[in-house]
Amino acid sequence: MKKIIAILMLGLFLLNQDAYPDMTENEKAILDTKVIACLPFTGEAKYNDFATSSFWQKLSKNKYINVVEIDKVQDAVDDLQININNISDRDILEISKKLKCDAVFKCSIEKVIVPLIIKEINAEVELIDPDGFEVIFTTKQSSGQLVSISLESIASDAAKNAARQFNLKVKKIHRKYNK
Repeated sequence: MKKIIAILMLGLFLLNQDAYPDMTENEKAILDTKVIACLPFTGEAKYNDFATSSFWQKLSKNKYINVVEIDKVQDAVDDLQININNISDRDILEISKKLKCDAVFKCSIEKVIVPLIIKEINAEVELIDPDGFEVIFTTKQSSGQLVSISLESIASDAAKNAARQFNLKVKKIHRKYNK
């Protein structure tokens, strides 16, 4: 009888063990994310639409996560009367409920200027878990060298670089833990 109880207790202990003890909370949150929404970029108004479109296009190629269509996100922002330049935790929660998504990207674009010259354009994104308002992924990506003819395409490149970083992170997590 003692052996049976010991075996049962061992079995319960093993069942309660985390399947991936080396997984961080952020990795687990990303692994659990199935649907995300990308709020429109803020910051440099002239480049926001280009950056938003490029970021969404790159994200939508991620085979592990579904990305809510830009128009649906914009409709939700309008319906909820959310000021994307001043996003609160409550706004993130309302957007996630309305769009039935697991996480929301908050995005911005900025110019880096050294005396009278635009040196580069940066895209900064944060993926926020609406349940605890934790940032589960963040990156700030540059457009790289200013070799393009238009600043709009440079802003798009920075946004694509940010999306690429997220896609690589998701792919790495899925390969590591979903063997």
